[in-house]
Amino acid sequence: MPEINYFWDEIEDNVVREYDENNNTIASYTTEPTLYGSVLSQDRGGEKRCFQFDGQGNTTELTDPSGAVTDMHRYSAFGETTASNGATSTPLGFGGRWGYHTSGGDSISVRRRDLAIRLGRWLSVDPLAVIRQWSFPPVPYTYTSNRPPNSHDPSGLEPTGACLHCEKYYKETIVNNATYKKCWAQFVEFANRIADVKRRDDCLKVKFTCDDKCDRGVAAHVTYPWPEKPWATIYLCSSHTLWWGTDVELAAETLCHELAHVTQLKSECTDRPFDPTNCLHRVAMEMLAYYCTGKCDSGKSCRMLPEADEKKIKVCKGKKLSLEDSLYLARYLDDAIAAGKACAITTRIVGAIR
Repeated sequence: MPEINYFWDEIEDNVVREYDENNNTIASYTTEPTLYGSVLSQDRGGEKRCFQFDGQGNTTELTDPSGAVTDMHRYSAFGETTASNGATSTPLGFGGRWGYHTSGGDSISVRRRDLAIRLGRWLSVDPLAVIRQWSFPPVPYTYTSNRPPNSHDPSGLEPTGACLHCEKYYKETIVNNATYKKCWAQFVEFANRIADVKRRDDCLKVKFTCDDKCDRGVAAHVTYPWPEKPWATIYLCSSHTLWWGTDVELAAETLCHELAHVTQLKSECTDRPFDPTNCLHRVAMEMLAYYCTGKCDSGKSCRMLPEADEKKIKVCKGKKLSLEDSLYLARYLDDAIAAGKACAITTRIVGAIR
């Protein structure tokens, strides 16, 4: 059997290219700039095909560049092909949108684990169950809590029915929230003030997507891949209760907070980005994001402040402030405290640093 190797995008956790043992490209894929799949098309030996998916993310049709359907596929709940026609070769069938790779046998490679098609279960234990000494779902071999029509698991770690709900919640509810609309308009206005056209356009490159790889307790976070691909991606951590639909206003406020981080951290947006690895900068960065979104008055959204952890506070103790660090704190934290906008927990952190 010919050897197949993969070029892997570690940031987005996607296969970008397949190549043989002689480094000849077999196939290449295009995906959206987001975590897990969002596959758009493949080019295999010069034969280009676009993917069409059902609601579960399964490849139902392949189309040529003109839009004509060349292949059709249908599947059982756990990935067995029940109907198929067409001659195009692709491993992205069941779960194809999310990057599930079918080897042609009775199992599907889903990143960290293999899914047994006929058994309808994983062939190995949930890695998170081993690390954390618990499992979700309760049985560590169960695929998506035995509810594949309502969920998927592109990480091979946890089912993402919550991801599907999160995406729907964002697209149908949050984007229509008045607070969210206002802060997005403010972000666009901020970016439009940048004189350099390319920097302005790159600053506006922000994606929102749901993510099941977040640390426990984190509601959202933002990342920037690399200069050649200047999209900032704000991840909504789908396992967090914030995206279950109980508090739309707080969900919108959280995304406003993350947009503030984009303006702080993304070099295309600012001439003086914060350094998130610097403890003092990190505290100032968080405080400013809350201050700018005006949501520290009640302390409601500050329950998500990462620095609330006592261990993290201790790391900052005894620091001698450089002139630059003092300016960061004086400019952002003290002004916020004086204006009555600072949460009590943040005030305590500032005291610990000093």
